[in-house]
Amino acid sequence: MEERLNKKSQYIDCQRVFLRPATRDDIEDMLDWMRHTDVLKFLHQDITEEYITHLCIQRSGLYAIVLKTNERCIGNIQINVLSKQDVTIGYALNKAYWRQGYMRESLQALLEYLFQECDIWDVVASVHYDNFSSLKVLNSCGFSYIGSTTVQGKLCKSYILINKKKKKSGNKEKRQSS
Repeated sequence: MEERLNKKSQYIDCQRVFLRPATRDDIEDMLDWMRHTDVLKFLHQDITEEYITHLCIQRSGLYAIVLKTNERCIGNIQINVLSKQDVTIGYALNKAYWRQGYMRESLQALLEYLFQECDIWDVVASVHYDNFSSLKVLNSCGFSYIGSTTVQGKLCKSYILINKKKKKSGNKEKRQSS
């Protein structure tokens, strides 16, 4: 699974954007919009140039959301591998592109890739209680609320999306082997 996330050539096409592993070239764009007060208040991490550089260069599973029209990085989705079949995700988007469907479009394409190409069963996301737009994105992508949690000292709602095709085939395999 991790090998597929680490492929530098991985490109996920969407209607208005594409996703690809973040690179050094994305650092300036990310710093520009991730430091905006309205974006910062929903992030689980303090944003520094060193942190962004680390994410873009050394961290696998960070996908840049890139506009097709000008190839600028307008957001990102980070995937953290929990086990061979389970991941968590986190995402952020340039405020100039909020409420225009870019994150939903990007997340749906990434989820399809994770479920079909990486054999993922479960995707979990935690969102700040007052980030209503992000909660709406998760709901529109089929996630279900599973409870509250604290991330970096901030109260969040946790959601899960289960790959129903994998769960059904996994349960069938278990029943047949019993």
